[in-house]
Amino acid sequence: MMNKENDSIVRYCKPTQIQGDKILVGAFLLRKKDPELKRPKDEKELSVYHYDYYKESPLKNIKDFAEEKMALKPEGCFAVIKYSDIEKDIKENLSVDIDIKPACKPHYLISNLYQCDEDAAFYFAKNVKSFTKIKDIK
Repeated sequence: MMNKENDSIVRYCKPTQIQGDKILVGAFLLRKKDPELKRPKDEKELSVYHYDYYKESPLKNIKDFAEEKMALKPEGCFAVIKYSDIEKDIKENLSVDIDIKPACKPHYLISNLYQCDEDAAFYFAKNVKSFTKIKDIK
């Protein structure tokens, strides 16, 4: 079970969503409907991983889990954010209560972002505590 007060989340970011030592806001935007990319509708929830789900080597274990579902690029990264920090920032600045629920552990979905997607993405990027490139996760 995730401890919303103390635990962190991890978001996979593509290489194009990283610039120097910063994660770009686009890494946290909900994906929009796109028939060419086989997306029949807009995303309503942001996909993340529960960093503290694994006690040993969390990034390595999340990488192994994520690789079963999607292709991770070596120059992509995992960005780590303390959940309570992002929840507080969005509440204080956007007056929105976000929520997080397990999809299939350690994969979680953050809801209630759709109406403030672009503004919320800014706060996600601002709250990144650290990030590690996929190629550096052993």
